[in-house]
Amino acid sequence: MFAQALWASLPHRHREITRSVWDEQYASGAWDYLHSVREAARYGLIVGYCRNLSSCPAVLDVGCGDGLLQRLLFPYYSNYLGIDLSEVAIVHARASAADAASTSFAQADGREYVPPGTFDLIIFNECLYYFPQPVELVRRYQRYLRDTGAIIVSNVISRRSHLARTQLAAAYRQLDRVTLTSDEGVSWELRVLRRPPEP
Repeated sequence: MFAQALWASLPHRHREITRSVWDEQYASGAWDYLHSVREAARYGLIVGYCRNLSSCPAVLDVGCGDGLLQRLLFPYYSNYLGIDLSEVAIVHARASAADAASTSFAQADGREYVPPGTFDLIIFNECLYYFPQPVELVRRYQRYLRDTGAIIVSNVISRRSHLARTQLAAAYRQLDRVTLTSDEGVSWELRVLRRPPEP
């Protein structure tokens, strides 16, 4: 028991996942479980936050996968842009998009992508812990957040996400924080953040 607690407390070593691996995983259906009822509460909370924070927001979804969140949010946004490293995921997202007029997807590396405008909401849904410097990534994107905007973050509670969760808590003003636990014992932490005050 002590050994397990010690192991859980050790920092996670970041391991890069290549685009080809993401493409293989999406092509094989490895991420299809995200559409199951076991993920519904987490997605429902993200959608609820979005609708509460802005009546018709411009949304940037970093690490959007196959576009599930877009389909759940539609039609409660003025503009939605989803980006993901996986071309396979983006092809599927475009094919199943709920609305082409106000929706777009881009295959891009989140560490380098430059959004074409500003947004009311920027969402990092189960993606931050795949980046070597998660808080630096959020800071990079906060430049594209409107003054009254908010950042919504979902992280599974695990050793892998520990760095992202603790650094975000220290770096950002928090509007809300919720922990969800599934019947299978998987827990997630969801946070709504405001940009820190200017120095």
